[in-house]
Amino acid sequence: MMHEAKFYVGELENLLLIKIQGSSTMDNVEPLRYFIKNMDIKNYDKILIDFEETNYLDSTSLGLIAHMAVNFMKIKKEKVLFINLNDELKNTFISFGFKNIANIINDKYMELENLKLYELPKSSKKIKPEDILLAHKQLFELNDSNKKIFKNVIELLEKEIKKAK
Repeated sequence: MMHEAKFYVGELENLLLIKIQGSSTMDNVEPLRYFIKNMDIKNYDKILIDFEETNYLDSTSLGLIAHMAVNFMKIKKEKVLFINLNDELKNTFISFGFKNIANIINDKYMELENLKLYELPKSSKKIKPEDILLAHKQLFELNDSNKKIFKNVIELLEKEIKKAK
């Protein structure tokens, strides 16, 4: 079954908002990966990710978000803000060790009233195995329990990438 997801971004002064709608998986996350890879993180003082309409995030999506949050922390010494999470997503982020790189905001975030969101264009391309590997390595690094979870996935991806070359 193909999951549907839409990704939106909006900027207001030095604030970036990313909104994930639907179920983000390795089959449809390429527009978000492309945006994150090409964004200039130095331009932002705050990055918010809105999960109000997010149904599901697979490990590749989680790894891409972690990658951006780790870079933001390195460059700006600030945590990314996660807003409008349901309990399941909140627990996922906590168990995967995101608390060191992101703050979960439980209240409504008012600064977003005047923000216009633009949908990232869909991509016919699939995310590359190298990018899936990078996303999982990022999760692997977040905490010790992730190391056990993603060790085999990383080894398998590395073998597949070597085989393809």
